[in-house]
Amino acid sequence: MGICTKEAIEREVEDLKNTAVGFFLGQRPRFSLIKSSLTKQWKGRMVGSVIVFLFAYGGFEFDFSDPSDRDRIVQMGKFFIGGRTIFIRKWVRTIHEGTMGLKNMAQ
Repeated sequence: MGICTKEAIEREVEDLKNTAVGFFLGQRPRFSLIKSSLTKQWKGRMVGSVIVFLFAYGGFEFDFSDPSDRDRIVQMGKFFIGGRTIFIRKWVRTIHEGTMGLKNMAQ
């Protein structure tokens, strides 16, 4: 097991500055459906590109090439895919895996 230096952690945080995270309440649809559906819903709303990753505990990581795209998508907050809602928010250091801070979003 290695030890992370403060500098390594700060580099990782810097790499995540254009990242958003998303999480479904309940069972999530297939990854391919999520990716294609969000690509269609976000078409015309973005100037850059986004890479979608499956995140821990069934959540998703969205790495945007342009920070204004991330901000625009996060402002919209939630999207519907296959009859399910995905909540999307800006990545922050205090995101808890499994909840993605959804308790705060419901208030």
